[in-house]
Amino acid sequence: MVTNHLGQSKGWLAACLCTNTTVLLPALAVLYTPYYPQPAREDGMTIAASNRLADPDGRAWLRAALKTVNAPLPVETPLEDMVDYVLSAHPDLHAAVRIAALIDEVPGPTISNLVSRRVFSYNELKAAMERIRPFGLDVTETENGRWITEMAGFEMV
Repeated sequence: MVTNHLGQSKGWLAACLCTNTTVLLPALAVLYTPYYPQPAREDGMTIAASNRLADPDGRAWLRAALKTVNAPLPVETPLEDMVDYVLSAHPDLHAAVRIAALIDEVPGPTISNLVSRRVFSYNELKAAMERIRPFGLDVTETENGRWITEMAGFEMV
């Protein structure tokens, strides 16, 4: 976390956009670039998202998590897209920024509820953390990142 001139802490994405000009321009381009997820079914959901979001409680917890992720963004990330971003084997920078915000900014209890409602597993979140490292977004050493890595070690496959 970074603090501003008033001593208020800023989130990871806001701090990155406000303090690092080398990240500012690419990040702004990512924020305004549309992302085209995998082909959707007739109801608009991808197959992965429809399976993960079948539980209404899981949808509600992901909606709560996305309030934090979407706060600094000009365009909201839909629930289905976030599921696709985390599960994608080859995320782009657009998805990587959102995955980093999910892991670093969302409170641990909310992440725990996402896992208990089977929206994601700890192993999937850990794999997503590893996939975004080439983009310069290393959240493995954050509090949530270390906790997710630890919990993934206990998870049954």
